[in-house]
Amino acid sequence: MAKPIPGKIIKLIQKKSYRLSETALNRAQADCIDDYDIQEVFKSGYLWKKEIDEKKKAYDRYKYIIIGPGIHRSSVYTVGKIIKDKNGKTYYFIEIHRGS
Repeated sequence: MAKPIPGKIIKLIQKKSYRLSETALNRAQADCIDDYDIQEVFKSGYLWKKEIDEKKKAYDRYKYIIIGPGIHRSSVYTVGKIIKDKNGKTYYFIEIHRGS
């Protein structure tokens, strides 16, 4: 069941405090996903699922599966987690690809 995206994630995206994994960067290039698409997904999308981060790297223990329309209205699927780096900066780490 679709749920609203948590506000803490929205704030990080709006501040552009997010990072794409190397795989996600390559996939984003191949699927023509850009910063505008990412902003649109988190503006108009929904939280599909929240799970415990099995790799235990998430600051709040969870990974979030968020789906939404990109700027060109095709769906974009993301899996992300809130991470705190060694300098204490918090950001949202994203895996991303265009849905079918």
